[in-house]
Amino acid sequence: MGVVIPQVITSDRASGAQVIDGSLKFNNGLSQHLERTPGTSGNRKTWTWSGWVRFADIDKVKHTMFGASNSGTEYSEFRFMGNDTGDTSRAYKLNFQHYDGDSTNSLFTDVYSERLIRDIGWYHFVCAVDFTQTTAANRVKIYVNGVLTTQVGADGGSATIGDQNLNTFVNTSGDENNIGTNPSYSQYFDGGMSQVYFIDNQALG
Repeated sequence: MGVVIPQVITSDRASGAQVIDGSLKFNNGLSQHLERTPGTSGNRKTWTWSGWVRFADIDKVKHTMFGASNSGTEYSEFRFMGNDTGDTSRAYKLNFQHYDGDSTNSLFTDVYSERLIRDIGWYHFVCAVDFTQTTAANRVKIYVNGVLTTQVGADGGSATIGDQNLNTFVNTSGDENNIGTNPSYSQYFDGGMSQVYFIDNQALG
């Protein structure tokens, strides 16, 4: 499935400001997001989310760019942590998390990018997931502007990566898949996104 978002930002071209074609503005105060519930399941182990992203406020605690949930408290999501006042080691980092109700079991996954995001310009982000990989470090990869980031954990140490052949909630029949929020929680994205793609059955760089 590819999503090409219609262009809505045009007023800044005359001023010479950077404009990304096909961009859509999200206002977290209005709970704006896009959603799709698959009628049939795709590949839950292997997929890629890709998009151009610009944050309106990097000090907002959480910006969820992509999330999928079983309509309960279990979810898979790709987000930016912003200024997380509860744990400064996670602040200004990208994060992929898979939570199935138990953060101590072998399925729980919590991967952060070591690279910090500290301005509100446009970035290109890729989250490539492939839980068929035998090497744990290859199961979740996060790219910023085409560069693979170093994996770290929530405390800055080692990332937590679930077992081989883990099924995420992404691509599951009947489970909501959202751009701009996690269906389980009110963690809405605030800013712009453009040229967003979801690729089933491939983990791309």
